[in-house]
Amino acid sequence: MDEPLPPPGLPPEHEDDDSGERGIVLQSLYSGRITLRLAAERLASLSLEGDDLGAGLLDTWSVIHWDAEHSAAYHQILSELLATIASLPPARDDEGNQLTINNNRIWVSLLSEGSERQEIITIFVNLNKFEATLMRTHHPTFASFDFWAIVVMREALESLEFNLEIQLPEALIPAAVAWVSILGPEMYSWDYEFPYGVNLSDRGRGGPLWNGQHGFCKERWTLWKQRFTELSSSSELSEDLRKLAAEGATKMGEAET
Repeated sequence: MDEPLPPPGLPPEHEDDDSGERGIVLQSLYSGRITLRLAAERLASLSLEGDDLGAGLLDTWSVIHWDAEHSAAYHQILSELLATIASLPPARDDEGNQLTINNNRIWVSLLSEGSERQEIITIFVNLNKFEATLMRTHHPTFASFDFWAIVVMREALESLEFNLEIQLPEALIPAAVAWVSILGPEMYSWDYEFPYGVNLSDRGRGGPLWNGQHGFCKERWTLWKQRFTELSSSSELSEDLRKLAAEGATKMGEAET
């Protein structure tokens, strides 16, 4: 982030307890003093302290949710933080057994409990809708948001199956549909690569199903449309997600005309 975000708030019910440490971690993340990975590891460690694992996770969620609810400026970095937490190695007890809550694995369970999970999905999808809408203005300030488009399309459409330990199809598919619905004609016309090579992050890299240009091109677009069509009949997805995938394929077809 170019400028540090303002210091985070803290849910009033937690101002006097150990959750204050979680707020300090978030403030350090916002100001750039620690990385996403380190913030995720510290929050994970704090969540595991004490005898009540559920309470520890709830405290962590409460602090994250407080910031997400009270300032849209936090949505992007908090979405990235939660994705990083979800990708951490499975939490285990002293005997090496994997920890679970209501049969949900930690850390995935932090993103998987009812309304909490849905709130994260909503934030992620709305963020991508917002980014696509800003890109449609063609203002140079927002030109770099094409990075988020390629990330979402890769994660949603360039693997034969979702890795449910670190991916949420309920978030990725709607986000991918949002990009092609809002910015489809522009995306169809894009034909360029992101820089890559030694000492450069490969932002335009492909998923397992794509080994071509490291960016946007007609061939990659065709793969995405094909994958939307395949997902629209996948027995692994809910009916709502299948309908969304079909909508994505339709929107891509419309963008080509």
